[in-house]
Amino acid sequence: MEDDILLHILQQYGNQIIDSYRRKLYEGGSNATGLLGNSLTTQVNAEDGIYEVTLQIQDYWKYLEYGRLPGTFPNIDAIRKWIQVKPVIPTVQSNGKIPTLEQLTFLISRKIARDGIEPRYYLNNTLDEIDLTPLEEGITRSLEKQLDNELRQL
Repeated sequence: MEDDILLHILQQYGNQIIDSYRRKLYEGGSNATGLLGNSLTTQVNAEDGIYEVTLQIQDYWKYLEYGRLPGTFPNIDAIRKWIQVKPVIPTVQSNGKIPTLEQLTFLISRKIARDGIEPRYYLNNTLDEIDLTPLEEGITRSLEKQLDNELRQL
């Protein structure tokens, strides 16, 4: 039987990651649709004495985290949705016209394809900033308890 205390400690650690990461997304203005921040979950698995904390996150997190090199167009539908949700307010062009949603989608996509996207490192910074002392202390207490129980059974 896996240690319930250790599972609880690891779940708290996962929740701390989510809370801090979500806060960074909002503070950085990088959660326009809310999908990324609202979809974050953690799962703690234990099997044969091996414990694993998994962060479940939207697959596009990597573009926000690590940026995107120039060269190819991004997902046009995702850009269009982002424009509608953010909302992006187009400016008047040199010809005096305001671009349509489709034109604005193309312009933003073309800029991303041409210039790429700068990385934000929200998740890396979150992991670097979390104080691991409570986690380490909790794991130590849990292992000491398990070892003590094992020795008592000898």
